[in-house]
Amino acid sequence: MRIKDKLTVIMLALIFVTMTIIGFVSAIGGIHRPGELSSSQGLSDGIKPPQKYSVEAVVTVDRGDTLWEIMRSHYGNDVHGQKAVYRIREFNDMSPDQHLQPGMEIKLPRIE
Repeated sequence: MRIKDKLTVIMLALIFVTMTIIGFVSAIGGIHRPGELSSSQGLSDGIKPPQKYSVEAVVTVDRGDTLWEIMRSHYGNDVHGQKAVYRIREFNDMSPDQHLQPGMEIKLPRIE
């Protein structure tokens, strides 16, 4: 068998293995870090991620409040802003496009 033919066989075998792996990963819903929701496992399916943080405070939303303002008024400048807002959203099972409504109660996690 010539070298060119051997390389062709090896390439075809690699393509087959790669496609098999891609098919398997697609069939199980993708690869996710522990606690991360898949795109097919939204917040509306009743499955909640495990709570990683304990409640530090509960804030009632006033008209015009934003998560950024609530985060800064509670934690000050001691935390990374974007990460803290993400954790607050995650802790309260809020989607990224969900808006605050007056009267909502927002749980603030203990962030260390």
